[in-house]
Amino acid sequence: MARNRLRPEHFKVAKQALDTALMWSKPALKTLAVGSVIGAVIFGLIEMANRAPYFSITTFDAEATPHVSKDELAALIGLEPGTNLFKFDVFQAETALESHPWVADARVTKQLPDKLTVSLTERQPAGVLAMNALYVVRADGRPFVRVMPANALGLPLVTGLTREDFDADEARAAMRVTEALSLWRLYGRTSMAALRPATSVHIGEGGRLDLMLGKTRVGFGLEGLRAKLERLEGILDTLTERRADAAYILLDDVGKWAIVKETSLAQPMMGAL
Repeated sequence: MARNRLRPEHFKVAKQALDTALMWSKPALKTLAVGSVIGAVIFGLIEMANRAPYFSITTFDAEATPHVSKDELAALIGLEPGTNLFKFDVFQAETALESHPWVADARVTKQLPDKLTVSLTERQPAGVLAMNALYVVRADGRPFVRVMPANALGLPLVTGLTREDFDADEARAAMRVTEALSLWRLYGRTSMAALRPATSVHIGEGGRLDLMLGKTRVGFGLEGLRAKLERLEGILDTLTERRADAAYILLDDVGKWAIVKETSLAQPMMGAL
């Protein structure tokens, strides 16, 4: 039993070890205490700012676009009276804004103490696609929003595709639309467009394009659109000289012939009072 008793020198060594540990731990304990106090102060300030009326959003700076009103913007981002600037989620607001079909890009910024700013980039319509209804399409040929006929005025009109075409192969269908819009633009740059404005572009079987000039259908086929436009100009000049019109003009792909179904030129009705 005597062998298991602690000797006095053992107590001395243990006391020295404890004193050394306390000496080294005092700075750390002080740092921990100070850090806890600072953390508590910061947390308290954050909580105070989150509840303070001083930081309630009172200035909403947002420019309405042709298709998105300022009130609609506020509703999309969930802005209500008394909304706290610090609690407001900018990322969530931008995501909500970009879910609107007419919004291509949205940026939301905060400015202390009470200002929220919204800036938008609106999608630019490239044309209108007639399927079961009218849909505005982007430059890449993809439809993004349904519109009423009154909202489609002045935009190139594309026909011939269905919703099933997009469901089956969206990329191919969109490419067909961009090809149709390209033909519309090319024709619009010619001198013919002033006298015979285009009314629509029809996408036929295999992507063949027909340009409608009023009641005249011009079959462009698939290739060589620029060369065919030059040939079309000569044909229309000839029809004008002959005071005639055409039901349809079919241009071959090799540039050697054209089929023209000539009709009499409609004469305006004359009368006198």
